Amino acid sequence: MPAADVRADVVPVGLAPDGSLEIPDDPHVLGWWSSGAVPGSAEGSTVVAAHIDAAEAGTGPMLRLVDAPLGTGVDVTTTDGTSVAYRVVERRTYPKTDGLPRDLFAADGPPRLVLITCGGAFDRAAGHYVDNVVIVAAPA
Repeated sequence: MPAADVRADVVPVGLAPDGSLEIPDDPHVLGWWSSGAVPGSAEGSTVVAAHIDAAEAGTGPMLRLVDAPLGTGVDVTTTDGTSVAYRVVERRTYPKTDGLPRDLFAADGPPRLVLITCGGAFDRAAGHYVDNVVIVAAPA
């Protein structure tokens, strides 16, 4: 997020054995779902996920993005140095117990950046947040 001077490294991730999206342990590192669209694709969802925080690492960049106003710019720089600009157009919250809608991971349809992190109340007994927060950004 250039306007907020927020930057983060992104690494490719896949699916965990239980079918959930792998997420890097360090909240300062974001995970790009490598089976999805690449940034700048003509169609489909480019999915990036990260923890909002971790006890041993503090808060990560997703904390700032969760509250970013609609219209906020998000730039993704690819490994070849190409910068792809997006603008936040939507924010959704889903209870973790319900999972995430499959359409967030669509390989077709309009191009978009889908950012996923945790949110809502923190369940101390379970050791995690009760919701997933999804930020959807369209190409700028």
